[in-house]
Amino acid sequence: MHRVLKRLLASALDLLFPPRANERLVRSATLEQVLALLEPRAIERAGAVALLPYRHPIVRALVKEAKFHDNREAGRLLGAVLAHYLDACIEGPATLVPVPLSRKRRRERGYNQAERIARHAITYIKEGFSMETELLGRIRHTPSQTGLGRTARLVNVSGAFRARRDCSPETAYILIDDVTTTGATLMAARAALQASGSRLEACLALAH
Repeated sequence: MHRVLKRLLASALDLLFPPRANERLVRSATLEQVLALLEPRAIERAGAVALLPYRHPIVRALVKEAKFHDNREAGRLLGAVLAHYLDACIEGPATLVPVPLSRKRRRERGYNQAERIARHAITYIKEGFSMETELLGRIRHTPSQTGLGRTARLVNVSGAFRARRDCSPETAYILIDDVTTTGATLMAARAALQASGSRLEACLALAH
């Protein structure tokens, strides 16, 4: 009876507040469907690996819903994909470092989608992985990379990150971002971590 009432309430809310098209896609997606789209791709110029193809409608919906609407289900599914890859391809222990937002963007948005996705991933992994959200800082606000060419993207984020402390070379770090186009943001964040003495195990983006 409780489930029936929940479904009726959800239907009523959908009539009053029609869900976004991307939100509908996320609702209908299953973990099995999303894992079937997993196709790790090397972004060689950035020294990174992207896990999912952004061109696929479900992947695009997941990324946009997680990034702009703090959609918990989208974050959970992306986190599960990240956990699956880490379990299969990265030997722990390692520490996940989500690419940070600037203070301005964090204040506007209220959350960091890369951090949310990484936190979901940690819940799926039994042991060996942790997360560090205060190690890397974004020291200046940068305009959105959308619409910029590769050179402009590199200039836009150059020097935008700094490690807040020196790191132990004995700890393996994995840089995490939600989506990459040219790899410019990951390159800039990686350079900041490496300048602090970090041993970077991998740079990962959920989608490319």
